[in-house]
Amino acid sequence: MASEDAEKEAVRVAVKEILSEEDMDVVTEGMVRKKAAERAGVEVSAPWFKGFVKQLIQEFVSARQDKSKRGEEEEEEEKGDENAGSQESSKAMLAEGEDEIICQLSGKRNVSVQNFRGKALVSIREYYEKDGKTLPSSKGISLTIDQWEALKKELPAIRQAIESLQ
Repeated sequence: MASEDAEKEAVRVAVKEILSEEDMDVVTEGMVRKKAAERAGVEVSAPWFKGFVKQLIQEFVSARQDKSKRGEEEEEEEKGDENAGSQESSKAMLAEGEDEIICQLSGKRNVSVQNFRGKALVSIREYYEKDGKTLPSSKGISLTIDQWEALKKELPAIRQAIESLQ
C-alpha cells in the first residue's frame, strides 16, 4: 500500500506539472495520463490510475476556474460594474442537482456541465426563467466528453476557417 501511495504522489506531482506546462485548449486527458505515467514511472494499467488522473485534472481545472472567477470579481468590483456577480446569481437560482452554468455566451445562451444518467455532458443552450429558477430549454446541444474533446482538438482549424471568412 505504501508503494501505491508513493506512486499516487508521484503522479499527482507529474499531473500538476503537465497541466501547468500544457495549453489547456489542446491537451486531452489521454495525453496527460500518458505523460504522467512516463514521468512518474507508473504503469497506465494500474487499476487506480485512470480515475485518479481524471480526478486530479478536474481539481486543477476547478481551482483554475475559481481563481479566474475571483480575479474577474475583483476587477468588476474595482470598476464598480453594475452587473458584477450576475453569473453567480444565475448559478444561485439553479436548484441543487441541476446543471451548473459555467459561462454566459450571450443573453440567455449559456455553457453548462451536467451529469445525465451517469454521463458528463457539456451543453450549449438557451435558458429561460420560471418561478425564479433558470432552466435549460430544448434549444441547444449537449456534447459527451468525447465529443467535447474532439471539438476542442479542432479549435485551431475552426479559428482558421473563421479567419478565412473575414
